[in-house]
Amino acid sequence: MMGMLDWFIKREKPTLSFDRLEIWCRDKEDNLNKAAEAELLTLLRKIDSRMVETRDSIKALEQAGLFNSKVTEREHQIMVGNRQTYIQKVGLFLDRIPSIKPGSIWEIDDFLSSFDREFETLAKSSARSYYLLSEFFSNEASDVAFGTKEIERAVSQIRLLRQKHSEDSEPFARMALLFDEFGKARQRLEELKAEEKQEDTEYQRLSGELKRLELEQKALMRSEQFHELETLRLELDEVTKKIKITEESIFQDFSILEKALKKYAKISTEEKFIEGYTSNLLASLRSDSELRIAGILERLKSELASGRLGIKERLQEKMLAKIDILTKDYLGETINGYNSQLERKTSLESSVASHPANQAYTSLDSRQQRLRHEHEAAAKKLEMIRGDIAKTDPGKLKLELKETAEQEFGLRIAD
Repeated sequence: MMGMLDWFIKREKPTLSFDRLEIWCRDKEDNLNKAAEAELLTLLRKIDSRMVETRDSIKALEQAGLFNSKVTEREHQIMVGNRQTYIQKVGLFLDRIPSIKPGSIWEIDDFLSSFDREFETLAKSSARSYYLLSEFFSNEASDVAFGTKEIERAVSQIRLLRQKHSEDSEPFARMALLFDEFGKARQRLEELKAEEKQEDTEYQRLSGELKRLELEQKALMRSEQFHELETLRLELDEVTKKIKITEESIFQDFSILEKALKKYAKISTEEKFIEGYTSNLLASLRSDSELRIAGILERLKSELASGRLGIKERLQEKMLAKIDILTKDYLGETINGYNSQLERKTSLESSVASHPANQAYTSLDSRQQRLRHEHEAAAKKLEMIRGDIAKTDPGKLKLELKETAEQEFGLRIAD
């Protein structure tokens, strides 16, 4: 029983609070980087050691003498030329390594690319020389080649180190990205909540101001001054209706005569005056202070009776009956009444416009319209901010961080 309990205790995941998780990840990543840096340094020292050994091998190759006395002069010249070429190529390769060596694990990728190019160049440029030298200095040439190969093997170990470090660092890089997004989301949420509070305060202020103006408007509408204003408005409405009735009556009186007036104008010496009545009746009637139109209607009556205007008999009878009604007295009374109505309307409009209650009401209404616009704009902005708050969810990123930590590092993350 105790053995089973020990097994469960061993298998239990270590617990870490979420607040400590980011620091824990940084510490672990720092340790991972330091270990990789230490291993890289060891491998670079190994490369340095192999370079020293290879340079010693180059010296040995350079100083080696021929043991075969049967070598011809031509063969000797070939050997000397290829030995110089091979030593030069390998020496140049060794000289280039210090300038491309990585200073840290973050420079390994550039180093590997540069080394691969240098090693490939060496292999291609020295292959023929090495083959020929092997015929004369097999051991010494092999030692130099072995040295370069050992350097290449050390670089391969650096390549494996880079790959392993990249794989081991990937979960920490993912966590760092998630923490960055989490921090931005949390900051954005705080900013949005601050904006919401500020905008809600403005919205409530505008609501209160609108309510106050509504109450002020209602109080104004109950006042004696506003009652006076309403009386004036009612009278203005009545006068406006009477003016409309009068204008309709005038138009109706003259509409039946329009055809006859147009025909008569063409044969009359007062054509322009008559055309004024057919094109702009009300203005012409108001400006006809002497009521010349009454005399023209009498002459029109004579023309109608003679039949010279070519008006059909039935219509002609109606026209003659209407002219009998449109006497000078009738027209004078009509236009005087119409002018009085217009003057009263102008007076009432002026009284309404200048009335203190109207000015106060207009001012209140203007302020209300402006505030309603601002109130609607504040409501829309508040709605937009609350929509952004709903979409900004640090909690989702926090859950992803916890799940990633549990999966990648075998931790149990507590809130």
